[in-house]
Amino acid sequence: MFDFTARSRATLVAISLISLPSFSQAQSEHQPISETSLEIVQFAGVLHATALMCEAYSEQKMLGYKRAQKDRMVEQGMEEEAFYRAFAKGLTEAEQRWDTLSDAEKKQACAEIENQMSDMTPPAR
Repeated sequence: MFDFTARSRATLVAISLISLPSFSQAQSEHQPISETSLEIVQFAGVLHATALMCEAYSEQKMLGYKRAQKDRMVEQGMEEEAFYRAFAKGLTEAEQRWDTLSDAEKKQACAEIENQMSDMTPPAR
């Protein structure tokens, strides 16, 4: 289970949205899907939910990132159902954690996410 402070989560969101696509592409095509791959997908779910709660990206753009990540993971041998289960677990976790943050923590996290992500563009898909 991920346990982030508002500041560290905001930083991780920005870093991970940039690095997740390249990390999954860097894995060998011949490497079986591991627990680490499932954790990456779960974390992508956390990022998705957090970015939406902060309104850092539109739902459409976030769905584009999700679709691109799913496509890459499926190409590497992950079953779609496994992807969706792990992603949903991350979404739920983020929503539950978000509910425990104070308004000030939420505002700070969102400000940092928006600042970090302001130059990012959605995937071409």
